[in-house]
Amino acid sequence: MLKSSIKITCRPYDGNSKTKAFIELCLDKTLVIKGLTLVEGSQGLFLSFPSSKGKDGKYYNSIYSMNKEFTGQLEDACIKKYNDAVNKSDDSDEKLFS
Repeated sequence: MLKSSIKITCRPYDGNSKTKAFIELCLDKTLVIKGLTLVEGSQGLFLSFPSSKGKDGKYYNSIYSMNKEFTGQLEDACIKKYNDAVNKSDDSDEKLFS
């Protein structure tokens, strides 16, 4: 089984939108996955994967996990990273952008 280390970069978004943060994943310092977002839904924050519109007008994820347990762990880690970022003091070097 291939074991990977995942670095999560969270960039909070302070705009007038349900999007709360942009997420970037770096796997084993060799592969970067961009385009994930944290979105405020009716039941709280959730992780949204990059998607594109199909010919039928529906949206399809272009990146997804085939393991629900892993997806849940990744979502929890991204939400924790987001909460840590927005709760940092004002003298932090991590900035909100919009």
